[in-house]
Amino acid sequence: MARRARPNDGRRRGVRRLASFAAAGWLAIGALIFGVTTCGSSEARNSSPSVTGSGSRAGSGTGSADIGSLHISGAYIPQQTSQDEAAAYFAVTNKGDAADELVAVQATGAAQAMLHDTVEDGGVGTMTAMSDLTIPAHQTVRLTPGHEHLMIMNPVRRLAQGQTLVLTLTFTHAGSVSLVVPVVGLTGPA
Repeated sequence: MARRARPNDGRRRGVRRLASFAAAGWLAIGALIFGVTTCGSSEARNSSPSVTGSGSRAGSGTGSADIGSLHISGAYIPQQTSQDEAAAYFAVTNKGDAADELVAVQATGAAQAMLHDTVEDGGVGTMTAMSDLTIPAHQTVRLTPGHEHLMIMNPVRRLAQGQTLVLTLTFTHAGSVSLVVPVVGLTGPA
């Protein structure tokens, strides 16, 4: 389904790119303050990502962001128990009239981030990698423990409660957005 051009769409993209550079600068400064360094990332399909929102809602214990018709909410990472991996969970609500797909994820300060699904077969759960995640129009898709989730591989330092990690999510149509995700206790956000 083709996207209809909106009036002043080119001007909006220019403002979005300008906001992208400003937001990226503040995220970089924040990363230096908290001692987070980038080791690597998964390759994004969008060659010029635009950051249009980032943050963690004060007092909520979770991260959220908006991009296009998508709203990402409830993002959190349980404190790391494994030596070389952690998981992230969040919900994506599509308020638009067309489906979108989450096609790439990057985690600042981790070697790789990737989508996984947990599939149970004969009482045994196994994780399988997913290339993308479809967000249908007018629906919410939730990444939850024991189901679809995000794996964060080889963080440069152990993720402990009270820390944050920047995730950049890239969608086919909406573009890219970065959000600050809090690391919470083992049982999830308060």
